[in-house]
Amino acid sequence: MEKLQLYPKLVEIGAFREVKKERGEKSLPDKPGIYGGYYTQDEIKEIIAYAKERFIDVIPEIEIPGHCT
Repeated sequence: MEKLQLYPKLVEIGAFREVKKERGEKSLPDKPGIYGGYYTQDEIKEIIAYAKERFIDVIPEIEIPGHCT
């Protein structure tokens, strides 16, 4: 997977975390005990192209806990 070119640490630090089995999460096949992931730049480009063909706007979102201010 290619990482974000501008912010590689965002992927290294923020894309994965430990599995919380009480939430029903499952480990990644190649990383036992780890949950998460990210879209590569090519995947994002593919999503945007797919949406554009169907007149859909893609709006980026950054997930943060609801209690952050």
